[in-house]
Amino acid sequence: TIITKKKPSRPIKIRMIFLGNLLILATYAFKCHGFHMDSFVSGSRIKRKIQTRPIIFSLYQSVVKSNEQTRRNPMKICIVGAGPSGLLAAHCLLKSGKQVSVYESRSDPRLLEKEGRAYALGIGIRGRTAIRSVDESLWNAVRARGYESERFDLYLTPKIKLRLRDGSKNKDMEPSLLLYQSELCAALLDELEKRYPNFRVNFRQQINMVCSNKNRVSLESSDGENTVAGPFDIIVGCDGVNSVVRKSIEHKSFTQKIQTLPGEFKVCQSSSLPSNIDSTAVSLILPKAGSTTAFFEPTGERGGCILFSTGRGAQDGIMSGNFTGDDILERFPLLDGVDLEELTRQLKKQAPSRASSVQCNIYHAGMLVLCGDAAHATGGVSGQGVNSALVDAAVLAECLQDTEPVTVQDALLKYSKRQVPEGKALYDLSFGPEGNV
Repeated sequence: TIITKKKPSRPIKIRMIFLGNLLILATYAFKCHGFHMDSFVSGSRIKRKIQTRPIIFSLYQSVVKSNEQTRRNPMKICIVGAGPSGLLAAHCLLKSGKQVSVYESRSDPRLLEKEGRAYALGIGIRGRTAIRSVDESLWNAVRARGYESERFDLYLTPKIKLRLRDGSKNKDMEPSLLLYQSELCAALLDELEKRYPNFRVNFRQQINMVCSNKNRVSLESSDGENTVAGPFDIIVGCDGVNSVVRKSIEHKSFTQKIQTLPGEFKVCQSSSLPSNIDSTAVSLILPKAGSTTAFFEPTGERGGCILFSTGRGAQDGIMSGNFTGDDILERFPLLDGVDLEELTRQLKKQAPSRASSVQCNIYHAGMLVLCGDAAHATGGVSGQGVNSALVDAAVLAECLQDTEPVTVQDALLKYSKRQVPEGKALYDLSFGPEGNV
């Protein structure tokens, strides 16, 4: 008996060819993840092969059309934290057409009494460039809230002063902008509401948990009501050193190192300026007695910010609350002219604070991404924290806006590759390559 192999009928052969080509097309579609498939396929051999097969080419066109529709639907992004980096990220992402939701556990800074932890910041060239990435008008709105200065003085004694930096020697250099964190956030908030009338930050919404596998966040409002928001395409953690988003990352390759820095500090605001120092310069004042130093930062007509800090293991009455206004003046004669009664009230009202450092080896995992102190914190040692946080926000928006890479994961990987070295450089600048905090 002779057994002959039966050739497949023409309909079966057509179906096999169709399924084979469909498999090729599906493979490319999966690889492109629905993003910019047309630009990926065009110019490649697969496009030329598809064009010779009318049925497959028709299917290809329908897939591209579907992807175009997907691209027209704005990416949904959740930002946790309405500090400087979170608000600038909202500006950048809204400008590029993304759908943005911002959640903040604290109250609107424009409604709060501005004292205590509402400390002053210095925005340098990196921070200015990041804000200007939105437009010059936004920078002008921020600039109007602060005081420009490029001078830095060290007072070894009331009579011995060293000018460590003097911007007057380089008139082409734009000076640093000194302003309270609350004023920076207020300027960014005002501009957000002015430019996007339907946009509002969700204040007093505590993020308790981030469900990374479902891209949702669990919220608790100020009145104790629990809700779930999402799903989102990306969740951005701009929620500081104690980031809930960072704690939710469970990727096996993700590592983090958090350290409490030695020493304590308290921050006060003065509505009057010291009469014995240059009120246009940032000043570090060493005490006549005791271990506490005073760091004065002018903020224009509104006076200035004074940060009192002690070093490792130091015991001091200012931190414990066992002092009077006369004790402050005795230690820091250069602060004469400041309202000592008000200064004493603010200092005694506060508990001493301690700063922390944060190091992460990558700034994203899955659809979770970190910015600012959530990714890298140095506790204010270098004075560059706010500048780095603002740069993070601008770079993240830029990576998500680029036509290449073709997927969200590629965009977040690109963000990590750009910003992780920046974070490490900031850490080395603050503590040295050995990381001795």
